[in-house]
Amino acid sequence: MADKSSFGPLKDVPFTFFSLECPVCGQVNEYKKIKSGTFVETKIDTDFWPQERIWTFPENQNLHPYLFLLLTCEKCFFTREAEAEFLEWKKDEIFTSQILPTLKQRHLNSYRDQNHLIFQLGSNLDVGLYPQQSIIIKLLLAVADEKLKDDPSDFKIARYFLMMAWIFREQEQPAYSGASAPKSNSLNKQLKAFFEAQQSYAEQLRQLKKELEQKSHKTSSASFEQTEQEELKNKCLKWIEETQATFDFLNHWLGKLENLVAHENMSKKKVNPKDNVFSKKYKSYSNFTIFLKQLKEKHSEIALDEKEALELALVYYKNSFQGIDILGKEIQKAQTGYLIGELSRRVGDHSTALQFFDFSIKQTQELLQDEINVDYNVALAQKINQLAQQQKNLIR
Repeated sequence: MADKSSFGPLKDVPFTFFSLECPVCGQVNEYKKIKSGTFVETKIDTDFWPQERIWTFPENQNLHPYLFLLLTCEKCFFTREAEAEFLEWKKDEIFTSQILPTLKQRHLNSYRDQNHLIFQLGSNLDVGLYPQQSIIIKLLLAVADEKLKDDPSDFKIARYFLMMAWIFREQEQPAYSGASAPKSNSLNKQLKAFFEAQQSYAEQLRQLKKELEQKSHKTSSASFEQTEQEELKNKCLKWIEETQATFDFLNHWLGKLENLVAHENMSKKKVNPKDNVFSKKYKSYSNFTIFLKQLKEKHSEIALDEKEALELALVYYKNSFQGIDILGKEIQKAQTGYLIGELSRRVGDHSTALQFFDFSIKQTQELLQDEINVDYNVALAQKINQLAQQQKNLIR
């Protein structure tokens, strides 16, 4: 039960408190939900890991939002993400009539079996004493319950494993928050500004080339000064192509330099292995990794570190990618393709990374050039295109 009196003055409380009946066992649990605007994620990594959070109240800076993202029943350990549809699950006819009956029986059988993963995870959950470890356990519980469905969501499972990878990463490279966040050095800021300016100029060149080609096409049938116009057009197009090639070359080496700076910064942020909470005693185990290794002996999809979690996320993102119907979901497929590329790059599968980066670049370029159908997020398409090109250049 949440202790509402332990957070000081009401205005400083970062949560709202609410009760929700577990759809599986009927237990009424009290949960906490982080208030909107309580923190801001100010720095995002290339696989969308929030590297830096700034909380409104500094005393909350050690809280981790993911502890409250997943709702776990205190009695049966049923775990679901705190989505709007789940918070109103009794009104969801599809969930109550088609999904819940089978899911309920399967989960109850699992949590009553002491040899089942759900029981072993839930019975070792302790948010108060082991908050970081509890995030991993909650994510594994969410994966396990999603798999109990007749039609589990590959995308959700992939996302949970990716979040798991971020938690492992934070033990080595902490996500800084509030006043404890280190300031970016001037070189890093200059590189970012230079890269953004280069991307802006490149986009202006693409627009100029497109407008020039359209204008030339409209006047191509005119006889007046046709030769001169054609020569001027060709000179301009040649200059644009040469400039674009220069930008591509610059983009490549700028990405290399940016990566070197990032590695240097990360090396300074490395956590002392002795301070890694996963290497410290966990309940009756010598450390949390030993607990996970014991689970892994019988359950293969237990990640022991960031790389293993990324590899599991890749399996499910690829499954999800294959299931996305391209028609009307171009931006979603481009984003998933980019993420597959970036995660593949991080685990060392460069051939797969290049394949999916190329797909995302092509997909977003087609979207950005389509002036008729603009039923998508233009800014998101531009961002995915920029990231895919930037991360692809790191492999070359």
